[in-house]
Amino acid sequence: MRFSILIRQFLSPSVVLLMVYWLTGCQNVDKEIPAPKIYMNMPQGGYEMEVNDTLLLEPKIVYDYNSTYQWIENGMVIHEKRDLELIPQKHETRDILFKIDNPQGSDQYEVRVGVIILSNFEKFVLKENTVVFDAATAGAFSDRIVLYPNQADLVKKNWNGYAISNRVSSTKSDSTAIFHVNASSGSAKSKNFGIYHYQPDVKNHIVFADKKTHHLKSIDICNNLFTAQVAKFGFEKTGIEKFVKGDWLEVEITAYDAQGGLVGSKKEVLVDYRPEKSTDYVILSSWKTVDLSAFDGVASIDLIMKSSKADTPTYICVDNLKLFN
Repeated sequence: MRFSILIRQFLSPSVVLLMVYWLTGCQNVDKEIPAPKIYMNMPQGGYEMEVNDTLLLEPKIVYDYNSTYQWIENGMVIHEKRDLELIPQKHETRDILFKIDNPQGSDQYEVRVGVIILSNFEKFVLKENTVVFDAATAGAFSDRIVLYPNQADLVKKNWNGYAISNRVSSTKSDSTAIFHVNASSGSAKSKNFGIYHYQPDVKNHIVFADKKTHHLKSIDICNNLFTAQVAKFGFEKTGIEKFVKGDWLEVEITAYDAQGGLVGSKKEVLVDYRPEKSTDYVILSSWKTVDLSAFDGVASIDLIMKSSKADTPTYICVDNLKLFN
């Protein structure tokens, strides 16, 4: 300890470095190179892409000397270079093993790629701070093979079913906040998202343009800004009281087969004032991914809003509906 202090006091940094190198350098001359190690920034659950998209898999490798590479799928070697480019032609889930070997050792990494159908509303070109609540004569907004029902009266500026918006959380506190999401963007920082106005006496099922049944993967949901504000503050103009202890709001995502039979349903909480402590109350203010992978053979989807208060606004924002096929 005393020796190291004296060195720092009386020797320049360059001389100290020279002495350290002289004292330790011989020990490092024969140090063995470690085995290779693979690093890939794969998203949780694997990569996702659509048919005809391009995905370049570029593993990052340390101690990559005199190496050989193999990409293995279903027990067969499909590629023998470090990087692999995928351009899928069909919807499927692929599990591919990447393996590296060199004289120092080996490593491997399992990659999952899901080739999905993605409906995220990004095909619609909207000006900034805009909403479109009229799907014209088609009676639905069409995105990929997904049809979102819509009925609108442009004269009365009235609509039901789905609208498309890019308006995000703001200080607005009037009824136009129904066109805003209670978050800073669409899901995964996208621009656009859908807004659903649930009405118990109106059927507004999401259906598919190909009239086939499909295997669902997930959907992203978030509170509508107006709904969130009413829950927190009430809406004096129409006499709606704010939520109090014990109140709640939830959405039930329900899937049906081609005959209208129930495939399954899943409930998600949007506002929850049931916890004992008010600090534990929940008003959803970020996008939440709902796993729907248990729902196969689906011909239509319904979002059903339920609340402890009969006058709760029934608007919800949706994005990123994903289908396995």
